[in-house]
Amino acid sequence: MDQFEGVPKFDIAPKVGGRVRGSKNFKDYLRSGKPEPYVHNTSGSYNDYFFINARGFENQGPCELKGTEFMIYRLLCDIEKKKQVDGDNSPLVVVDFGGGDGMSMVKLAAAFREKVKEKKAFFIVSNLAYQPDKAISRMTSFRPSEERFITDNQELVNYGRTDARELIQQSVKLSDGSQFPLKGHIDLLHERYVLQWDELADVDTIILGRNMSSYGIMLLANIDKYLKSCGASGLPEDVLKKVQMGYSNLQLIGVKKYDFGNRPSNYELFHQVKAPLEVLKDPVYEPLKITIK
Repeated sequence: MDQFEGVPKFDIAPKVGGRVRGSKNFKDYLRSGKPEPYVHNTSGSYNDYFFINARGFENQGPCELKGTEFMIYRLLCDIEKKKQVDGDNSPLVVVDFGGGDGMSMVKLAAAFREKVKEKKAFFIVSNLAYQPDKAISRMTSFRPSEERFITDNQELVNYGRTDARELIQQSVKLSDGSQFPLKGHIDLLHERYVLQWDELADVDTIILGRNMSSYGIMLLANIDKYLKSCGASGLPEDVLKKVQMGYSNLQLIGVKKYDFGNRPSNYELFHQVKAPLEVLKDPVYEPLKITIK
């Protein structure tokens, strides 16, 4: 267990030794150049509903933020404002853990374009092996305007071949040339369709939770809840147990879980003490949208 920095010494990860080997074998397989087994989940587009059973979206243009994208945008704006009030000059750090092409991150980075160019905001997409050098070359559903938008803005996003432990060892370069570590400074972390495949989901969740900033928000997609809300079967029992243990572990290390009450979300939201969460109570959140300038 000593190899997992930030992981408590109690048994939060049963039979972890064998799972470490399985995780390493899977990562080695992906990095050997073999085909990515989950390519259907690599777009990294999150323009669907944040709340379960929300209704009312129109067709989306390439320069619009909707659904979960819009919720992330509003949360980021509030984090930025709270930092300013507190006199915190650290850059805004956003991570899409296992985000594939990072389509939503491209749009969000474009919405914060000036901050990104000034190196006051960083949008990071991590993948175990897959690198979207030319995302549009694989995807045939884009309209010309969407292709142009992606081509023009994908450079605003930082892509990295990292698992959870490798991710927190990374740093970004500020405008003065100094390195700013991600460790302990992630303001918002998004995850979807990753932990369910992660052999070490219960451990990786802790590693990520330990490295959020004091304003940090973790949006972890509850795939089991989403599947059941659509009338499908949920996750296999062993997978669900591992993911739920990760959720419990976050609370054991002091990360708070947000209670959505009678307005359930497709996500589980965990947060640090200074996280601004007022937007989650906004009764007119959906189906609002913004257009990126």
